Amino acid sequence: MSSVAQHERLFHTVDKERDLFTYRWLPFSPAHYKSIITKLRLPQQYFQVRTTGGAHAGGAAYRTYRDEKGRVLRTSLIVRASSSDRNKHHAPVTLTLSWSAPTGRTTGYINGISPSDLQSFVNLINSCTTFLGHPLTVAEIFLHLIVRNLNEVIRLPEEERYYVDEIRTGLAEAQINPSKTGNHVVWGWKFQDFLDSTTRANMFLTTLAYLQRRFQFAHQVYGRLLNILEEFETYEFESPNTKVLLERGANERRERLTNRLNDVENYQHQCQCMQMRAENMIKVLYTVLSQIDSRTQSRMAQANLGIAQAVRSDSIPIRTIAYVSLVFLPGTFIASIFGTNFFGFEAQTRSLTVAASFWKYWAITIPVTICVLLLWNFWVWWEKRYVIAPRENELEHPLGSPLANETGIGNIIQGERTQGQGAKDRI
Repeated sequence: MSSVAQHERLFHTVDKERDLFTYRWLPFSPAHYKSIITKLRLPQQYFQVRTTGGAHAGGAAYRTYRDEKGRVLRTSLIVRASSSDRNKHHAPVTLTLSWSAPTGRTTGYINGISPSDLQSFVNLINSCTTFLGHPLTVAEIFLHLIVRNLNEVIRLPEEERYYVDEIRTGLAEAQINPSKTGNHVVWGWKFQDFLDSTTRANMFLTTLAYLQRRFQFAHQVYGRLLNILEEFETYEFESPNTKVLLERGANERRERLTNRLNDVENYQHQCQCMQMRAENMIKVLYTVLSQIDSRTQSRMAQANLGIAQAVRSDSIPIRTIAYVSLVFLPGTFIASIFGTNFFGFEAQTRSLTVAASFWKYWAITIPVTICVLLLWNFWVWWEKRYVIAPRENELEHPLGSPLANETGIGNIIQGERTQGQGAKDRI
C-alpha cells in the first residue's frame, strides 16, 4: 500500500474567458506523477476522476482486466470522496487500487488524507491482515473511515450545537435551567440573539445539505461494492485458489456491507429530519420577531394616541382663549381707530371731532392690507408647488418609475444604468 501523507487538496484556477474551472496542480510533476501510477500498475483513469471527473461531487470507477479466455487477471477501483478529516470539513481524499488475481496482492495509492486519518487507516489494515487478499478489503476500510468521519466529526458535533439553540427557543422537549443558560423564552430575546440564532441555523442547513450529498455518495459506493461482491461469483480465474480466497468470509462481508448501507440510510434520514427541524426553528424565529415588531408598533400607536389625547386636552384652553379674544376683537379694533390722532374730544361741547385728513388713513391702510394678502397667498402657492408637491411625489412613486422620471430623479438613475451597461459591454 503506497500513500502520500499531508497532501494538500488539488488547487484550481478560473479561466475568465470561458468561465470554466481548470485544474492544474499535482503533488508532483505530471511526468513523475504518471510514472508512479504506471509503475504501481494503477488505472490511468485515476487522473480524470481525481480532477474534473470527481470534482466537488465525488466519483468512483471499477474495472476488470481479462485474458483472451475471459478469465479475470486484475481489477481496479477508484474512489474519490469529498470527505472530512479531523481538522477541516472539506478535504477531498482519493483512493485508487489494483488487485492482482494470480498473486492476491492489492496495490494502492491514497492522497489527501490527514496524518491522524492515515494512522487510523493503517491501524484498521493491520487489524485485518488475514483478509487483505480480498480486492474489496482496502476499499471497505477506506469507505468506513470516510463515513465515520462524516458522522463523528461533522454530523454529531453540529447537531449538538443546534440542540442548544433549539432548546433556548423552547421548541425542544428537553428543558434547561434558566439560571445556567439565561432566559430561553424567545419573547425576551434581544435582536442580537435572533441574529445569532438564525445565522447558526442557516449555517447548519448548509452543513446538512453537504452531509446529505456525502452520505448519498457513500450509499452509492456501498451499493456498488455489494454488486461487485455478487459479480465475483461469476468470475473465472486462472487459479482455482483465487475463487476459494474470494469465497472466504463472503457472507460476513455481505452482511457487514449491508449493515453499513443501512447505517448510511439512517444518517441520511436523520439529516433530513434535522433539516426540517432547523427550517421550523427559523420560521418560528422570524414569526416571533415579526410579532414582537407588531407589538412594539401597537405600543407606539397607543403612546401616540395618548399624546393626541393630551394635545386635545391642551387645545381646550387655547380655544377658550381664542373665543374670548374673538369677542373683544371688534371692540379693540374700534377703540384703536378712535385712539388715533384723527379723532379729538372737545371739552366745551363734550363731543368728538374728526380731522379732515381722516380719509388718508383708509387710503393707506386698504392698499397695504391688499398687498399683504397678495404676498401671503403667493407664498402659500409657491411653497405648495415647489416644496410640498415634490415631496409627496417621492413618497407616492418609487425611484425609477415613469412618474419619478418626470421629476428628474429617474433620469439620473437611468443614466447610471446606461453607463453601467456600457462598462459591462466593454468588459
